[in-house]
Amino acid sequence: MTEVLVWLWLPVLFYGLALGGGLLAERVAGIVLPNALLAPVGLAVLLLATTPCYRAGADSTIAAGVVVVIALVGGILGRHSIRSRLWPGWMAAAAGLGAYVLYLAPVALSGHWTWAGYEFVNDTSANLVFADYVGKHGFTPLENLDSTTAVVAATPIELNYPLGAHFLLATLQPLSTAPLAAIYAPFMAAVGGFAAIGFASVTRRAGLPAAAAALTGVLASAPNLLYRYVLHGAIKEVVVVALLATAAAVGAELLGRRAGLRPLVLLIVAVVPLLGVFSAVGALYGIALAVPLMAVLLWQAKPSPKRVAAAAAVIVLVAGVAAGPAIVDTITFGATAKSAFAKEGGASTAFLGQLVRPLPLGQAAGVWFGRDYRYPEVGGILLPTQLLIGLVAVLFVIGVVASARRRAWAPLTLLFATGAVAAVLSGLLSPYADAKLLVVLSPVVVLFAGIGTYALGRGRRVRLIVASVAALAVTAGIIGSAAVAYRSVQLAPTPRMVAMEDAAKHAHGGGPWLVNEWEEFGRYFMRGIQVNMAFEAESPEPARLRDPRPIFGQYYDLDEETLAYVNGFPGIIVRRSPTASRPPANFRKVYENRYYEVWRRHAGLKVGRHMPLQKFFDASSTPNCAALKRIAAAALPGERLIAAKRPDIALFDTAKHRIRGWVLNKAPQPLRTLTPVVPGRERGWVRTGGGAFRVWIRGSFGRPVEVKVDGHRIGAGDQVNTPKQWLPLGTTELSPGRHRIELHRPDTSLAPGQGYRGYFGPVALEPIRQSRLVSVAPQDAARLCGKRWDWVERVSGAMR
Repeated sequence: MTEVLVWLWLPVLFYGLALGGGLLAERVAGIVLPNALLAPVGLAVLLLATTPCYRAGADSTIAAGVVVVIALVGGILGRHSIRSRLWPGWMAAAAGLGAYVLYLAPVALSGHWTWAGYEFVNDTSANLVFADYVGKHGFTPLENLDSTTAVVAATPIELNYPLGAHFLLATLQPLSTAPLAAIYAPFMAAVGGFAAIGFASVTRRAGLPAAAAALTGVLASAPNLLYRYVLHGAIKEVVVVALLATAAAVGAELLGRRAGLRPLVLLIVAVVPLLGVFSAVGALYGIALAVPLMAVLLWQAKPSPKRVAAAAAVIVLVAGVAAGPAIVDTITFGATAKSAFAKEGGASTAFLGQLVRPLPLGQAAGVWFGRDYRYPEVGGILLPTQLLIGLVAVLFVIGVVASARRRAWAPLTLLFATGAVAAVLSGLLSPYADAKLLVVLSPVVVLFAGIGTYALGRGRRVRLIVASVAALAVTAGIIGSAAVAYRSVQLAPTPRMVAMEDAAKHAHGGGPWLVNEWEEFGRYFMRGIQVNMAFEAESPEPARLRDPRPIFGQYYDLDEETLAYVNGFPGIIVRRSPTASRPPANFRKVYENRYYEVWRRHAGLKVGRHMPLQKFFDASSTPNCAALKRIAAAALPGERLIAAKRPDIALFDTAKHRIRGWVLNKAPQPLRTLTPVVPGRERGWVRTGGGAFRVWIRGSFGRPVEVKVDGHRIGAGDQVNTPKQWLPLGTTELSPGRHRIELHRPDTSLAPGQGYRGYFGPVALEPIRQSRLVSVAPQDAARLCGKRWDWVERVSGAMR
């Protein structure tokens, strides 16, 4: 049911609301728009309407009511022709639906709701927190920064970060009745559909036939750079592109009709939301696009100077009122952004961001066959990529010349806006910010390549053949680049996200709760409790390690953290694992699901000394007897020693049995991992005692890796995973002795994410037994020597 709501109902709902907004806008402007432009214009209206709601402190219920009223008013005003206005025309329908399907394909073909870019760029986690917070509280400052979620939610409010896109996402959530995380990908796909309609309308006005305009609209809305950014959750950029496409399409329509002054309000409606979505850079885009278009419109209308002055005053007034809520935000955020995103001396996280190098201008051509857009093309894909980039560049130049000859001012002003802003700012901003400018520029490059292809084909038959071949090559290049992105996408593991939310529901009462995993989405899915993510710098209490090391993007076992740090929390949520340390003795497990355990600290037992026994990252070992006796000798009256005993884990070291094409990664034995480059099978043996066992595999997976024990399939590692974590596969009954382990990585399929290689390490067979604590008097400390323990502690008091 959730999938139906988010994949089918959400776009229908979104389109209906935008359609009503467009009908209202055209009534205010005194002009009848083509059906194709109603929804794109309505998108801008919805953005304009939601921003003041949240800025006034309203929640998503009130904002949703406002947009519903707007849609209803628009429908009522246009009731006499409403039936004929619902259908946007086959050109717009084909463009919008084509872009929507293209963007949603990686999620929809996974078979369940999810989102892309997991553990690649986790900005989606912050975006969900932002949208969730404003949806509940509006744009109001937080008083208590007592959790990771609160700190993250407070950041955009403190910085006046542009949240226009997040406001609209938050507004649609209660109307969709689906979870916010579930509508995230369909929301961006739907916005991409609006962008495609806008681009198709621009090229149709530029002289292209309807079929060619529809195809150009789809391709221009999904060039590789924008497509990749949307797949890793870049919500602002796709909204900016949709608004620019809408503004250009409106401009083209007004120019084509030689409209008067009143319809200029539609151009204002289309560009003003750019300020709230993309801050000062959005304002530059809007000004650079709208001012030339208005100048041409005024030149066409040839009004008297008095009317020009009156029109200018009205334009400034309307734009000021519409942009009012975002102007102060832009000024405030601009001061921060100026230093954070500067080319010289900018903040380290804003200099390269997720990039590994500055992106070259050629990537704006919309074609890139590499699995990762951040790296240069190499090998066999280098030449075809360069050839296609060169072809797009030639077609782009032809398209610009053809547009200039036809005096197609709308696409030319769109190029001026995106190109001029990129040219002026690229010398001032960091590579991270420059990449965003390329993302916004790339659809315009593809748009002109489409116009150039059509212009090339006009005339002699030879030119038509050349143009047809060029069109096929560019189309194949852009769709093929999207297919590569589809194949290498990293999808979020929905079952584990649900498990996080479930664990938080059982961690009721008190806080903050320590979450001991590098999992940026914990800040969102565990938002129902006061949560402290150990390895995030934004947390109120980041992890304190016994041996201080960088914590960003890392995972450390509880035993690698100081006792004072761990004991400073009334509860801990830990990722289940066959080898992770048990929390200290004063914590008791109160709940577990497939992926997480919830532990609560009890005041009756106090831990005075903790002796971790980690030989490697997460392998228990035997204690140093002399050190153990020294700890015991320092015991006060009433204190005793407690040791945590775990069943012996049988590890199948995949590195010992690896096949050719499975690359060995650096890691300490027996936890070495492999990167599988090819499909294949790996076989070997482990020795265990008898009984029931839970089987685990360590790693992160795109294509599933199936595990069999003695020929019986146990399960498959089939999720993208957080660093150094395990996945449960299933359970089995084994007799004492040797058992055959087999791993199988199959050939690729058409499912999304099959090209993400991931990595995997050992398979663990964990006896299913209750973990137990062993208590001895200090004088009997020698009884603990020579045995394998998780840890040994000196404690006082009694567990209730």
